[in-house]
Amino acid sequence: MEKFFKTDLITDYMKQNALTKNDFCNVCNISTKEYDMLFNQDCEIELLTLFKIAKFFKIQVKDLFIK
Repeated sequence: MEKFFKTDLITDYMKQNALTKNDFCNVCNISTKEYDMLFNQDCEIELLTLFKIAKFFKIQVKDLFIK
């Protein structure tokens, strides 16, 4: 499977702060379905979801992509 999104940033943050998937989704205001889409490398994820995650991490959306 080809990877499009950098999920390491999210998993590292969750480990450091002892967050569950639901906790992280609540903090970023995304659904668990969107979270799963991101980790399954689903390209049909909504752009708004990526903006919410980038805003939380205070990074640009382009920094969430591998290529």
